[in-house]
Amino acid sequence: DAYQIYNKALLVEKWNKYSKEWDTYEHLVGEIKNKAKTKQALTDQIQSNKERLQKNKVDHEVKKNELTALKNSDMETWLETIIKLEKEAKEYQNNLTRKTSQVEQKDHQYQDLRRHIDDHEANIDKKEEACKKYMKEMD
Repeated sequence: DAYQIYNKALLVEKWNKYSKEWDTYEHLVGEIKNKAKTKQALTDQIQSNKERLQKNKVDHEVKKNELTALKNSDMETWLETIIKLEKEAKEYQNNLTRKTSQVEQKDHQYQDLRRHIDDHEANIDKKEEACKKYMKEMD
């Protein structure tokens, strides 16, 4: 009788551990989903920045050609505009590089969390099998 009580207490303890691990697993899955959404948003933003950068490069080239064609009193204004556009193009390129780096970091974090979850799943499966084994032994 004491042996069965001991086994039941052991099973309850194992079940509590399993439940706690399951909660941790679900929390990690939620984190991964959030990280995936963030990663997608950053990827979309990077793509948008790439498109804007390309448009700015084209605009810059047009302005440069117009500056060459117009050799009049507006030349200083055009030159200032081109310098401004070059700076903007550099800014967009820097932003794009930074966002790409952020996406790569998020991807590494995602992979680390994925491995962590896989380890937890394997651990939970082992504990669940042990729990089932103890349940059969009790019967």
